[in-house]
Amino acid sequence: MHRNGIINLAPVHSEFILNFIESAQAWKLDVQVCCRLTRCVSAGVPDGYIGAYEPQSGYLKCKQAVCARRADGLRAAV
Repeated sequence: MHRNGIINLAPVHSEFILNFIESAQAWKLDVQVCCRLTRCVSAGVPDGYIGAYEPQSGYLKCKQAVCARRADGLRAAV
């Protein structure tokens, strides 16, 4: 995984962002709640929005991930 951090932004009263933050807290995930007044991300958060920054999140290169899992499966089958 290529860890680069992800921020989810939505209007303050958005059901999506409120559910996201609640779920992250319930599962004790490393998520920082951000608003215009906080400095948890360098880009900032616009007025009327709230952000949830996930510093440990990132992305996968799908083809490499699938090939690696396939190779693991083939080795396990031998």
